[in-house]
Amino acid sequence: MVSRSLGRRVNKELVQINEYYADLDFHCLEKHNKYDNPIKIIIEDKNKIEIFIFNSYPFKSPKLYIEGKIHMDNLCIYSRLLSNIFNKKIKCLCCSSLLCNDNWKPSKRLLDILKEYFRFNKMIQTVYKNYINKICIQYTLPTKINELIFLYI
Repeated sequence: MVSRSLGRRVNKELVQINEYYADLDFHCLEKHNKYDNPIKIIIEDKNKIEIFIFNSYPFKSPKLYIEGKIHMDNLCIYSRLLSNIFNKKIKCLCCSSLLCNDNWKPSKRLLDILKEYFRFNKMIQTVYKNYINKICIQYTLPTKINELIFLYI
């Protein structure tokens, strides 16, 4: 069972999310399982975003899953990919994320997490588009193929 104070805080934060991202479709439910009955927030966007909030919130960060995968793991993978693309060592993205235990503070909110996720997502798409554009120019691919590749991304 979720404490009343946690429930109130999460409800307030959901209102903030709804005000900031009015077009997002999300719902909240309490899930009864072995993880201390976390609150589960499901957001339907291009990707299915799930946020699990435990009784230790806001003193410990919630868990963010994208398409069923832990977001922090994705950040580590993207760090390696970006290092390969740019041929230089890039600081691990998970270490600079709000969700990292070293960076999390009780004053942070769910809205801050979503802003970071969407900002990160946009940055990754921009990097991929620039990289693919570079490849298309390098190999002089026809314009139609370039357009199809960018539609896919």
